[in-house]
Amino acid sequence: MLYELLYNVPPLYHLNSRVWEAHHENIRQHLQVWAPFHQKAVQRPMTDFAVLTADRLVQKAAYGDDLQVVVNFSEHDFHYENKLVKAKSALILDGSARCIRWDASASRRK
Repeated sequence: MLYELLYNVPPLYHLNSRVWEAHHENIRQHLQVWAPFHQKAVQRPMTDFAVLTADRLVQKAAYGDDLQVVVNFSEHDFHYENKLVKAKSALILDGSARCIRWDASASRRK
C-alpha cells in the first residue's frame, strides 16, 4: 500500500474470499486515502523523486508544484521538514495547508 502511494499506481489485489474477509476493512481504509491522492497526482507530472535515508527506506515523490508523499518503509520514525513520518507510514503534503498521514501498520488514516 505504501508503494501505491509513493509511485501513484493503482492497487491490484488478487484475493480469495477468505483473504478478502480478513483484510477488506484495511483495503477500504487505504482506498479512502489513495483515491483522493491519485485524483490529484494523476493529473500532474512527477516532478521529483528522492531517497531520503542512506538505507533507502525513506523516499519522497512530488507531483506538480504542491503535492508530495513521503513514505517510510523502515521500523523507525523519521522527521521530514519538521513533520513526523512514523515507521511503516506515509505522509501526504497537499499544498501548504493539508497534511494526511497513512499508517500502514495500523491501517488507518490519521
